Amino acid sequence: NGPDLVYELVNPAYAALFPERVLLGKPILEVLPEIKDNRAYKTFLEVYETGRTHDEKEMYIPFKGPNGVMEDRYFRYIQQARYNEQNKIDGVVVFALEVTEQVQARKTVEASERRLQKANREFDIANQQLVYINKDLDNFIYTASHDLKAPISNIEMLMSELMIELSQDSLGKPEVRRILNMIQGSVSRFKKTIASLTDISRLQKEELNRQEHVVVADVVREVELDLEKIIAESEAHIETDVSDCSTMAFSEKNLRSILFNLLSNGIKYSHPDRKPHIKVSCEQENGLQVLQVQDN
Repeated sequence: NGPDLVYELVNPAYAALFPERVLLGKPILEVLPEIKDNRAYKTFLEVYETGRTHDEKEMYIPFKGPNGVMEDRYFRYIQQARYNEQNKIDGVVVFALEVTEQVQARKTVEASERRLQKANREFDIANQQLVYINKDLDNFIYTASHDLKAPISNIEMLMSELMIELSQDSLGKPEVRRILNMIQGSVSRFKKTIASLTDISRLQKEELNRQEHVVVADVVREVELDLEKIIAESEAHIETDVSDCSTMAFSEKNLRSILFNLLSNGIKYSHPDRKPHIKVSCEQENGLQVLQVQDN
């Protein structure tokens, strides 16, 4: 009522919005001093001066709670001019409804959506980067395998020439024969590695990590042959006991890569005061084959 906007009528629902405050018979700014600089108070004055109805769907009006701490609160309200018998404005009627919970719930959903959109954008960027990396990897594999074929072919040709040039007496010596066999074995394994490289891209596009029945002992032996030099230099002892898993359903290329890394690391990072002792074992556990590599 009047230009000071004194509360003349307060129904229970409106009073419940401010349970700790006495509203009736007091000016609005005395009861709610927090709204002095808020748009809500300015619109009260505008309605009183102009007679134009004002409504808000979601007005932010912070209020002090019972503990004195400012609380974020939102209101939906309509302010209408009240007229006296002379058809002059003598007050303002306000219908208010607090919508804080609904607004906070909506803001939580919107924040979640923003986080999801951000995560999707980051995923798209990461996926695009992965596509580029895969293309680079394909190019590298193709180039590397292509460039390695020439020198390995040269080695094979030189081996053939060497076999012709060596006398029968030299070829008959066990040490010479052993070295030639080692070179031929290394060349064969190198060719096999190159062939595996060229298969990687195709396998990724067709059947990634295709499983096959792998003879575990054979794979371990091939890795030992590749590591023969550092095994001899470090006097490493490799113990193999895979009788419980003579064959394993696994990708042979991946299994070979795993064993190569574990065995070579077991030798390279061994204790300086102990000769490397590495044990490769396999056992059945809960219907699964468990391959283990242990070192000292």
